[in-house]
Amino acid sequence: EVVSPIYQNGKSFSENKAIISKDFKNYVINDKFQILFELKVRDLENIGYFSDGLLPIKNVNDEWGYLDSTGAIVIKPQFFYPGAFGGQFKDGLAYVGHKSIINKKGEIVYKIRMDRGGDYVFSHVLFSKDKIIYNPDYGELIFVDRKDFSTKKITVPYGNSYELWHSR
Repeated sequence: EVVSPIYQNGKSFSENKAIISKDFKNYVINDKFQILFELKVRDLENIGYFSDGLLPIKNVNDEWGYLDSTGAIVIKPQFFYPGAFGGQFKDGLAYVGHKSIINKKGEIVYKIRMDRGGDYVFSHVLFSKDKIIYNPDYGELIFVDRKDFSTKKITVPYGNSYELWHSR
């Protein structure tokens, strides 16, 4: 079915919801193109995608926070995520920059160890059901147990971390 253009702008669907713009206001719609609610938060610079029931939002101060599926702020904007769409939640956790992983209450539950300093993680932070995986430097992978946050470091020959990373 072809839908007539009725919105000025829109984002891809995630969790059966999408962000659209109409008459200079932002709305969340469902997969039947029905407006669920207006995003009442003002001074937004960017809006991410729903993940794990939460929507990342960025204010004009470059601080990211999260709304729930009704549009209520559940984590006030306070994190400086170094990415375009905000830290996406996976199984209750999200990487939000400043070497921090938070839970759905906005509490920092783990600080990433970086050998080179700065806030740059060489590759992405990945979440599986039982592990957090990140790449702090070339040839290194860190596996963090999600239950007790114990870590295991794996060193691989330079250049092979890419293959190991993507075979996880």
